[in-house]
Amino acid sequence: DRKSTRLNSSHDQISYAVFCSKKKSKKVFITLGIDGVAYGDKNEIYIGKNNIISPVNTNGAGDAFMAGILYGETKGLELYDMMQFASACAQITIMHKNAVHPDICEQMVLNILND
Repeated sequence: DRKSTRLNSSHDQISYAVFCSKKKSKKVFITLGIDGVAYGDKNEIYIGKNNIISPVNTNGAGDAFMAGILYGETKGLELYDMMQFASACAQITIMHKNAVHPDICEQMVLNILND
């Protein structure tokens, strides 16, 4: 019987990221909402901070973040750049009323990153 434990704090989530990174997971990304992203690998865990913006709608932000991670993985981005790209995807998503921003594209993400 599987048991699950709710991660109630950023500290719990970071501890879990460390645990996963020590196991078979090669890369770990755990979004912490306004507190940023815990991310890392078997060598180290980092906290990436978010740009503080007023969200219009947070629906779809996690999916957009994951899409950014997959994009970064297929492009061979370094861990930090992957986290930054994924965070920009989520940021674009929460700035629109729809769960999927109708105009999101690679160039839009790069524009966010270069601001």
